[in-house]
Amino acid sequence: MKTLIIICTIVTVSFKVDYEAIQLWEMALSADKIVYGEITELRENDYTLKIIASPTNDVGTIKIIRFKSWICATRWAKYERGQRIIVFLEKRENAYHIMNAGDEGEIEVKNNQVKIIAYNFQYKYAVSDLQINTFIKIMKELRMCYGVNKDVRNLPYKKPDCKDDTLNSDKNDNSLYNCLKKEIPQKLKE
Repeated sequence: MKTLIIICTIVTVSFKVDYEAIQLWEMALSADKIVYGEITELRENDYTLKIIASPTNDVGTIKIIRFKSWICATRWAKYERGQRIIVFLEKRENAYHIMNAGDEGEIEVKNNQVKIIAYNFQYKYAVSDLQINTFIKIMKELRMCYGVNKDVRNLPYKKPDCKDDTLNSDKNDNSLYNCLKKEIPQKLKE
């Protein structure tokens, strides 16, 4: 692990790699599309995802450019038909791409549980796996209340029509909700 960190540092300094990890709240607010689905077709450079649910109200299927592993980031598993994932997508060059160079924008879903990984958060909160329906609901509610200014490094802002009770997804017993509830206002203050 130490060797990998040294190699990534050397590569970053030597080649001026422009990479900064993106936080879950930032992906949730700045993604062009967020979809949960199952991989139905695989091609060399892309795949087709059959949409099961979407906080951005997408339906049908979507073609997505594959994440390509590189020296400082690898995908958590080989692409396979039948894999269920939630993806945070941005449209570039007339195609949908996974957000960010570290593959943060592609999250594994197994047995209807979203596999939350600690690096998706700026602060270290204990977040357990979460039911996909709850995850989708939280993402939708966040997008109803907050937006990002893409011209200012995705600086979040609270939407004027957001009421305090809008963000109501199982907030008393949901650690993901509580984590995001702390992270976004912290960024609003910076």
